[in-house]
Amino acid sequence: MKNPLSHEEKNFFLTKCEELEKSAIEVELIFKSSVSKYMAEFIIVYKKLLQAMHRQQIALNGLKDNNFDQKSCMSLDIFQEKVHDWAEKNKLYETADTLKKLYQLINDREVEKKIRKEISLI
Repeated sequence: MKNPLSHEEKNFFLTKCEELEKSAIEVELIFKSSVSKYMAEFIIVYKKLLQAMHRQQIALNGLKDNNFDQKSCMSLDIFQEKVHDWAEKNKLYETADTLKKLYQLINDREVEKKIRKEISLI
């Protein structure tokens, strides 16, 4: 997003997050097997990651705007530290790691294959 605080872009983003939430619920309702829980959880964590990235973008835009207003720019070290702190605060790394683990779990347990099999039986 170029401007994550604009009303139009924020509404679009929130709508997409709601659609992801709805999709996660639908996956659990449509597919009765235990593997559907992994897919639903993956979708929910993916939504959380997008939200964390959105908050990170807002923080970065604020930092960029404040930095251009000042007479002296901040050093790269300070900038990197602030970006890392915000990512930690927004649980960006933690959420990305969780998503990666779920993806691996889905692959290891052949969830997609099992879901496809359920679809063919419906």
